[in-house]
Amino acid sequence: MIMIYPPQYTLTAVAKVQEGVFTKADRFDSNLLSKDQELKLNLAEGIEVINGDLENLTDRDLLVVYDVTTKSIPAQTTPLKIVVLK
Repeated sequence: MIMIYPPQYTLTAVAKVQEGVFTKADRFDSNLLSKDQELKLNLAEGIEVINGDLENLTDRDLLVVYDVTTKSIPAQTTPLKIVVLK
């Protein structure tokens, strides 16, 4: 982007890059499947949820922080942390 013009992008989220840790910002449906159908969330006790709770994650925009996934399609993971964006 040319710096003389006003910003042309709307920032949704910023995530720190860490080795072995991945992030995904997307809308997750009632089955906790991402809108692009590439990641399904499996919930467990002890997951840190920011701006919400584990019972209210469906049909929301989420930033998911995770480390390992299955090799299935869609990939499945138990997140380390979830940030509710909307």
